[in-house]
Amino acid sequence: MTLGWRIQMALDFADLKQTDLMEKFEISRGTASKWCRGVGTPPKKFVLNEIAVMCGVSARWLIDGENPRPDDDPDGGERAPSGIRTPDPLIKSQLL
Repeated sequence: MTLGWRIQMALDFADLKQTDLMEKFEISRGTASKWCRGVGTPPKKFVLNEIAVMCGVSARWLIDGENPRPDDDPDGGERAPSGIRTPDPLIKSQLL
């Protein structure tokens, strides 16, 4: 499971598109596409953290591909398969 695959899965999970990455991070269509395909220079760690927040997934899962331990989640949120955290509806609605 590559970083690019995890970025695209996180976007899909949050019903977001590559254009949302383009707008948030002021990047080109080519850069967003490369990030989602795992080609070229990957995003910096702080950008990956922002993507995780934006998509409502675990930063640890997005960055390392590891399933977070329950004690890593202070609010005790439910986990979807592959370590993807189910988003808080209030936060997700604020992103749209």
